[in-house]
Amino acid sequence: MDLTRQDKYWLGDFEIDPSGHSITGPAGSKTVRASSMEILCLLASQPARYCGAEELLHSIFPASGEPHGLLTACMDELRDSFGDSRPPFRFIAYDPEHGYRLLIAPRQHDVRSDELTDWFGELKRRRVFRVVGAYAVSAWLILQVVDVLTGALPVPDWTLTAATVALAVGFPIAALLAWVYQVTPQGIVAEARVGALTMDRSRLVHYLDLMIIGALLIAVAFLSYGHVFPELQRGEEVRVAVLPFENLSGESSDAYLSEGIADDIRSRLYDLPQVLVAARSSSRSLSNRGFDIRAIGERLGVQHILEGTFRRVDDRIRLSVRLVDVESGFNRWDETYDTRIQDVLAVQNRISLIVASELRVVLTTDVRKMLAENATDDPVAYELYLQARNYLDQPHEEENLLLAADFFERAIDRDPNMALSYAGLCETLIARYRDSGDTALVQPAERNCNKALSLDIRLAEVHTALGGLYTISGDLGGAEKSFNAAIALDPRAVDARARLGDIYEQQGRIEDAEAQFILAIELLPANWSGYSAFGRFLIRQQRFEEAIANYERAVELAPGNSNGYNNLGVIYYYLGDYQQAADNYRRSLEIDPDGSAFSNTGTLYYFAGDFAAAEEMFLKAVEQKPTDYRIWGNLGDAQRFTGAPDESVRASYERAVELANLRLEVNPRDKETLLNLAWYYANLGRDVAARSTLESAAPGSVSDPGQVYVIALVNALLGDRDTALRARSRAATLGFPQAMIDATPEFADLSANES
Repeated sequence: MDLTRQDKYWLGDFEIDPSGHSITGPAGSKTVRASSMEILCLLASQPARYCGAEELLHSIFPASGEPHGLLTACMDELRDSFGDSRPPFRFIAYDPEHGYRLLIAPRQHDVRSDELTDWFGELKRRRVFRVVGAYAVSAWLILQVVDVLTGALPVPDWTLTAATVALAVGFPIAALLAWVYQVTPQGIVAEARVGALTMDRSRLVHYLDLMIIGALLIAVAFLSYGHVFPELQRGEEVRVAVLPFENLSGESSDAYLSEGIADDIRSRLYDLPQVLVAARSSSRSLSNRGFDIRAIGERLGVQHILEGTFRRVDDRIRLSVRLVDVESGFNRWDETYDTRIQDVLAVQNRISLIVASELRVVLTTDVRKMLAENATDDPVAYELYLQARNYLDQPHEEENLLLAADFFERAIDRDPNMALSYAGLCETLIARYRDSGDTALVQPAERNCNKALSLDIRLAEVHTALGGLYTISGDLGGAEKSFNAAIALDPRAVDARARLGDIYEQQGRIEDAEAQFILAIELLPANWSGYSAFGRFLIRQQRFEEAIANYERAVELAPGNSNGYNNLGVIYYYLGDYQQAADNYRRSLEIDPDGSAFSNTGTLYYFAGDFAAAEEMFLKAVEQKPTDYRIWGNLGDAQRFTGAPDESVRASYERAVELANLRLEVNPRDKETLLNLAWYYANLGRDVAARSTLESAAPGSVSDPGQVYVIALVNALLGDRDTALRARSRAATLGFPQAMIDATPEFADLSANES
């Protein structure tokens, strides 16, 4: 290779700079004496040839006659620069007979890549790449630890974001410091120029060891966090109840805050994975009955109870909160907050965060965002929504449903984009329709459900409400799809599970239905409505003793549940225990003089043969529920035997027909309504209409014992004795009470002819 003694060139991984007398390699740059560089350049100019010692001395020191010791020192210096001090040598070979020669052929220095090569060489020499890599790994570990610790400690939501930004800003600073400063035997000093520093390898290894040890300590701390701060394991659940906050203000106008604050915290905790929250109505009823914390916890089946007090003065509110361990009775946490009323949502969010932390829930970023989410930015709209849910979650009595509807409508007026309010109003209207039979409620329910769906399709409550709409219209497939969608969004949506159980039952999937009811109770064992829904299912399955146990649990959790006592009366009547039936009907009427309770009491008198008393009860029921076709039909049944004018009897049946036909417009496949309508037609002497309607109900496919009983009644009145006898026998076989069959006036002629 043709080289001048000023040209740079390469020997392996080493850059040779004759003019600067430097040799730069992976371990750094070294400066050698001028004579050593001249010897190296001479050997590089003829790499395949040996150069004897005399020739080298003569070429380098032509007039001085330098001793051979100087040549040996130059060779040692060169070998040391290459890290080649011990044999076997890799760069400069020596043969006693022939002299010295290079073992690696030199490469011409590429001038065009000098700048880039120098840049990367300097980055490598100054350990910039190593520092950047170590910084990236350390930053990742730090962020993992911060993410977990922010879930365990009550720190601001922006902590993780701030840590990320700080580490990102520190990245170029770390790279710059790595370029500017070097670790030397004298410590950390600024680099004056390229190639001027010689690195001390032992000191560098020492610092690298410290960095590695630090990274390992961070990793160990991160991995051992779960042992120092234990968290809930997969499949493990914790149960908590939130009691109404005690109002210390003494102002009745502030009473809604008692439930409102508790409801908001309850709803936030409900969204946490692995946390099961006791139902609102059960928590409230036990709290109002004066039980102590341990008794409430045992009855609700929870391990922790959150309770508190509040005092409002003008636009400020003072909250005192404590989380109590049920087993020990000691406080796990307590705190007092003094804030403006418009900031109470933020305080409730913070309380939820701390409670979740105390319950050993790891608050990841997603969970923290979930807790911080508000259904609306308008606190007044949210308070109205919570009050509406409070009434809707109570037993579905007329007063509760009317109040729920009013609060939902007011919440919508405050925030027309709050999907939860529309879904809640839809559910309320459906519940009112089920209770009253007023078909005018169906279209508004549909309108509100569709509005909720258009605003937020991701809410389980929206799909639950839509499933209820499909159910009352007879679209079992649509209802099943909607309830499953709600469960997919929220596996703990107990209302959706109970209603899915109703759908499975109507589809003949009895085992699947029962599984849903049981799961709903297991998810929220202190929820009265779960036991009530399961009780209705058990009544239809003629499992009366089990139904009694579930309804007794329901009224224990919600003592003001008149429907629970009403249904207990139905069960005892089916069992022939008329005294118990009468007692439960009486208790239902004491709590709420509802149309259903009056009607059931009237039925009790009817089968006892006291038709006048029955008529009186049915008239009271009609006053309470003037749009329920069944009560008008019951009234007509009683009036046939009381000597009432024919016009009155016909008027009752005609009104029943009118209302039943309106109901069939909502669900044309409603077998119960079709069979009752056939009965009303038969009593009006409209035999053709009665037979046609009976056929529409497909009587051969009916398996409900109560509906088979009605088929027997219709055929008896139409004179089809054989069909009536078969239906009566089948109703008894399916479990319809024999006492009621024997007491049915319409079957008297059948029994006489049969004998």
